[in-house]
Amino acid sequence: MCPETTKLVLVTLVLIVLLLSSCSSRQPPPTTLPPTEKLPRSMKGYELYSWPVGSEWYFSLSTATNRLKTYDEITTGENTLDPQWTRIVVQGTHDLEATLEQVPPGTLVVWLGPKTLKQFGTKARNLVLPPSRTVRAIEAYCQELGIRLQVEP
Repeated sequence: MCPETTKLVLVTLVLIVLLLSSCSSRQPPPTTLPPTEKLPRSMKGYELYSWPVGSEWYFSLSTATNRLKTYDEITTGENTLDPQWTRIVVQGTHDLEATLEQVPPGTLVVWLGPKTLKQFGTKARNLVLPPSRTVRAIEAYCQELGIRLQVEP
């Protein structure tokens, strides 16, 4: 192989590796099942986040705290069901509804959207609210369950 061809092959391989590595950061979180047991009561309630991956919506429900959570804390890692720290990530509104069924009635759940996150100084990345009809359907479902859902765009 001539040096010019070798150089072209190397450049092409580097570009392919760079493209593949940038795609991997956009991979959806592992699909997880909603909890089958009641979630622990949380003095400060829970926080809900949402983001699209392709045509699918993912949701993260976590214990509310006095600190801002990182993007990775919200979107990646194993589900944790603990009285001190709970975080559940699910795919789709059906699994979100099944997760919300495990939230104790009367609990405040704050659904944080990009405007609110930006006000708190957090980079929202792709954390956004789904279409308004989906938000309204989840609001109605929470009302049925006795959950106090507060949507903060």
